[in-house]
Amino acid sequence: MEHLGRGGARGLRGVSPPSFFVPRPAGTFEGNPRREAVLDLAQAVPAGGTGQPAWLIQVAPIVFIFAVFYVLMIRPARKRQKEVQQMLDALKTGDKVITSGGLLGTVAAVDRNIVQLRVADKVKVDVTKSSIVGLQDAGTTTATEP
Repeated sequence: MEHLGRGGARGLRGVSPPSFFVPRPAGTFEGNPRREAVLDLAQAVPAGGTGQPAWLIQVAPIVFIFAVFYVLMIRPARKRQKEVQQMLDALKTGDKVITSGGLLGTVAAVDRNIVQLRVADKVKVDVTKSSIVGLQDAGTTTATEP
């Protein structure tokens, strides 16, 4: 085995290192067509035009995302809000309701924004109309029923 000594320009088996390991001054790409091609692509300017297609391409994803949010989130929430508001406007004495706190009761009286619920015999509670989240199912019973 041949001893090359320290700092030799050749590798372990007498093979020269690849050219990309040889240090070169910054900014010199001569002699390597692959590097020159990459540099040319990096500096290339897109084909000229009116500029409108680039604007449309940038705005289209934002419009698409907004449309998806509208269809999946905003529209169903508005529909649910309208249904709840119609239910609150149609409240009358005797309706069985559920509050946002989980209180079950029967409507005893309705004022503008206050609803009086009967939650047990001789026990009435005043709640705001906005705290009522829905009507009870037919199978649900409360303490006010026998």
